[in-house]
Parts: sequence; C-alpha cells; structure tokens
Amino acid sequence: MAAAAGLSDRHKDELHKAVVEYLESFGGTFADSAAAMRREAGIGSANCKGEGPRANLLARKWTVIARLQKQVTELEARLAEGGAGAGLARPTRKDFLPMRTPQHTLSGHRGAVLGLAFHPAHTLLATCGEDASVRVWDAETGTLVRSLRGHTAAVSAVAFDGSGDTLVSASHDASVRLWDARPAGSFTCRRTLTGHEHTVSGVAVFASRAASLDPSSAVQCVASASRDGTIRLWDLASGASKGVLHGHDGWVRRVAAPALAPGEATTPAALEVADVIVSCGADKTVRVWDTTSLTEAACLRGHSNVIESVALCGPQAAAAMRRSLASAAAASAAATGTASAPGAPGAAGAGFAGLYAVSGDRDCNVIVWDLGSRSALAELKGHTSWVRGVAFHPCGSLVLSVAEDHTLRVWDVARQSARHVVERCHEDFVTGLAAHPGMALMATAGLEGTARVWQCA
Repeated sequence: MAAAAGLSDRHKDELHKAVVEYLESFGGTFADSAAAMRREAGIGSANCKGEGPRANLLARKWTVIARLQKQVTELEARLAEGGAGAGLARPTRKDFLPMRTPQHTLSGHRGAVLGLAFHPAHTLLATCGEDASVRVWDAETGTLVRSLRGHTAAVSAVAFDGSGDTLVSASHDASVRLWDARPAGSFTCRRTLTGHEHTVSGVAVFASRAASLDPSSAVQCVASASRDGTIRLWDLASGASKGVLHGHDGWVRRVAAPALAPGEATTPAALEVADVIVSCGADKTVRVWDTTSLTEAACLRGHSNVIESVALCGPQAAAAMRRSLASAAAASAAATGTASAPGAPGAAGAGFAGLYAVSGDRDCNVIVWDLGSRSALAELKGHTSWVRGVAFHPCGSLVLSVAEDHTLRVWDVARQSARHVVERCHEDFVTGLAAHPGMALMATAGLEGTARVWQCA
C-alpha cells in the first residue's frame, strides 16, 4: 500500500488495468491471476486493453525504466571517473550537434505548435499550441504522457521550474497557469494567475533572492510577458504578485531567465545572477531587468525589426563562451602577428555583466549580446526569414536558432558562422526551439502542428 501512496486514483486505476492487460496478453497462462486482479482491484469485466499510446502500457513503461536504469549506471560510472564536478547528464562530447533527421515527430496538436520546453532532469517535453492545449511527451519514446486543458485560447509559451515540479503556461486568454508536474500531481492545474490585460506571449521561471527570507538562497518566481506592454512577476509557490516591469513600448514578445546547467542553481555564481531576466519586444529592443528593484538595468539596441525571441545564458555557459572567444582571439592574433587586447573579448564581470544574451528578429538576424559592455558581440546572418526561436547550446560557446525558412542552425559565436544547418526540419515554418540542459536532445516546433525531437551526437 505504501508503494502506491503517492499515486492519484486515476494513476492507480490505469496501473491496475495495465497489470490485467499484461496478464491477459499471455492467453490462459495467467488467467487465474488476471481474474484475481480484476476482482481485488474492483475492475470487474471492464475492457483493460489499451489503445494507441496506452497499448501494452506496462511492458512499454518497463522498457523505459530499463533504459533509464542503464543510463543511470553509465552516468554513475562517468561521475566516478570524472570526480564530483562531472555533470550527471552531460554527454561525452559537449559541442554535440543535431542529427539530420528527427528521432521523433510528435503529432496531436490541432493547429500550430507555438512553444516547447524540456524538463530540467528527465526526458519529458512540454509543448503548447493554437488549440489551447498543453501536451506533455516522453521525448525518449515519442509517446504522449498527458494532455492538459484549461486555457480558453491559444497557449503561446511553456516553461518548467528549476526542480521540474511545476510547469508554467502562458496564453492568449491573458492568464498564466501553474501545473503540478510532480509524479503524484497528474499535471493538475494548481493555480491560475491573472492580471495582464492582453495576450501573455512569454513566460520564464527565475531564481529570486529578493523574495527569499534567507539571502544565501533563492526562491522560484515567474515572469510573464504580455501584449499589454508589461512584464509581471509572481511568486511560484503562492502565486502572489511580486511587481510589474514597465519600459517596453508595445508588445513584449518573450522573456527569459538564465539557462542553468544541471546542479548549477545552488552555486554562488548562479545566486549572483538571481533576480536577472531579459525580454524582447515589438519596439526592437532587448531589455535587461533587475527584479530586486523592479528597474531596467540595460536597454540593448541593434535590431531593425520586431524581435521574436530572446535567451540568456547562465554563468557556466558564459565562462565557456569567454574561453571560446579568448581562444579565437589568440588564434587570430597569432595568425596576423598582432597582440590581442588584455582581457578581451568578453571579460568576466560581476552579476549579469558577466553574462551573454541572444536574440532573433523578423529581419532574419541573430545577435549575441555582451551584457558587460552592453553591446553586440556578434551578428549572425544566414537565415532568410523571421527568426522565431533562439537558445544557447548547453556547451556555452554555441548558439541555436530556428526560423520560418524551415531551418535549425547551430552557430559558432567566436567565428560568427554557422557550424551546422538542418535543412527542412519542418514541413512548414519553424516556430520554436528548446535544448535540454543536460542531455543530448533538442526539440523544434512547427506551424504544421507537430513538434520534433532531435537526437544529437
């Protein structure tokens, strides 16, 4: 009984029926056991045979568990070899690239897929779309785990919190919803946040020391970006409003928090950039915010059209970016016989000044920003249509982007060139992008109504 204590009634019923289905799949071999299970679980004569992704559920789940156990064993061995600093979920090759063909194509949304996000530790992938639904998938098997309903208009963005216990969604119905993503939570909606006066187009979960009673730690907060021109801040646990950020002139398209590597959230460097978020909008600016004082810390100008997407790296990724930039600068200096400037490019700074941001616009441009100098570090050109999604590669020195030209591009920032291009990664415009923080997985969203999972090597 204790083993099932964390399961909801729905999960218990599904498990009981899956056990019966498994027993009955052997014909008469386990007929008595199946009959006893039906009787003791109160199933009666109900049909226990699953359909579609629910068919042979117990055997499929056991296969996944076996794979995960193998991964755990391999990762433990890698940790033992690499010492305490080895990442638990990092592939051997840090600058991995997506394969040319997708591992899975996830179909189910009725309309365009507008956003997606990976669970920080597991292979769960959340997608959202024009059909007002949020769907949760197992990215390893390509199967649907749960379909979440509650929003009354298109869902534009999703994000997991740092622990993976909460999934946050933003919608054109002007609301933000918090879904319980814990194993026993069944992805039920535990709270709806209202206050915006128009479409909520972006959402991010960030760490806040200002909201914590202990200055040596941080609590999780939510930032939501809206067409009403504001960014609202919320306490993730209570749903209480923490303030409103004003500054953009018009629609705030997206908002982003530092993308942290596995295990990085509790480091001193990560705490230094707590309360820092970035946003982009129709006013062609990227803005850096200090959520402690509810003030704008920097306004970055350089785009000539609406900015559709923005991302912010974490301290570990920023350090990797600086090493890559310094290496490229040294190589260039050696080739030309000139001396590189001390500490340049991309010298480390305190707090957000040591970080980098990336943004993509409707003029096909991707710009990488050095927040320390508050200037453009690199302008990456190659897309031929609107750039709809950007992200930092987990290795830190590369940048990812997707666009309505159907491509997924991996950029080498130091060389300001595309290292890898996946052509025709969707049949229609590519509308979103996500990179798993600790596994060699990426995902893209398409206007045709699918999401695709890309294994990397």
